Amino acid sequence: MDFIGDPISTEDISKSEELLKMNFGKEYRSEFFNMLWGLVKEDGWTNYRLRETIKWVLKNKRWQNLTIADFYDYKLELRPYHEYLEELHKDRTLNEQIEWYWVEDQKFWKYKDGTNLPLKKVGGKQ
Repeated sequence: MDFIGDPISTEDISKSEELLKMNFGKEYRSEFFNMLWGLVKEDGWTNYRLRETIKWVLKNKRWQNLTIADFYDYKLELRPYHEYLEELHKDRTLNEQIEWYWVEDQKFWKYKDGTNLPLKKVGGKQ
């Protein structure tokens, strides 16, 4: 997901903090957010990855005492074609469970999980 979207802006960070505060009803220490945003920027997150991660945290984390690891629990992986062949040998129904995407003239896949990526789908409309 790190290649989708633009670099994180100050506005993205402010919106994320407000959503977390509103959802969990808690004022977080500035040191927590400073450390989180520093790591996120250091790891090259894009605004798309941040938005998707924040949505995931809001939907899946029940407790207001968040840790930075909670934000890194969310993973969305596009897998290369050779992994598709390996998985297909294990499960012949794989084609019903996956979506294909074009990324830089290569074909990648992921399991259907309700997440719509802003990428060109293979065999379908973007």
